[in-house]
Amino acid sequence: MSFVQMFGIGAGLAVLLDATLIRGVLMPVGMRMLGRHAWWAPTPMRRLHRRVGLRETPDTPAHETQPRRPLPENPQKATPALRPL
Repeated sequence: MSFVQMFGIGAGLAVLLDATLIRGVLMPVGMRMLGRHAWWAPTPMRRLHRRVGLRETPDTPAHETQPRRPLPENPQKATPALRPL
């Protein structure tokens, strides 16, 4: 078995081990054990997060946003006809 083959098998096993054991088992367990402390961020990062405004939910409820334009009753009239070149 050549060095390149051994390196390829080792790299493949490392990726497999990382994907299953580390990211699938140990990370969720660590996050659960740390609780809210797992989501700690340094002060500059918290300020940047507040300024940029990344959120999982929108700031305004869906019913307070502007309504969408209503769809036309007849799409043929609303769409301009394409003329051949």
